Amino acid sequence: MADGEFNRRAEDRNAFERHFQTGVGALIIALVLWVGTTLTTNQKTLATLEVNMNNLKEKVIEIKSQISHQSDTYVLKNEFESVKSQCQSDIKRLETTVSTLEEKHRQ
Repeated sequence: MADGEFNRRAEDRNAFERHFQTGVGALIIALVLWVGTTLTTNQKTLATLEVNMNNLKEKVIEIKSQISHQSDTYVLKNEFESVKSQCQSDIKRLETTVSTLEEKHRQ
């Protein structure tokens, strides 16, 4: 009777070990699937970010070219004020010269 009981306990332990191994195997497979899914999701996110980054780089280059083109076309306000002031002083000087010449001509 002791041998039968010992064999039954050994079979119970073997069954428990098999179930435990099956559980551990399932857990390992679940972890591998989770890691694979996470990596795939992160790769998609990274690819999307890379595309967005390239689009932003292209836009920055376009904006830089527009700005450089505008700087060739347009004058800054400070530069305009300086040129305007110079022109106004030249006009006053020329008006004075013309007035002086007109007075000399009348005499």
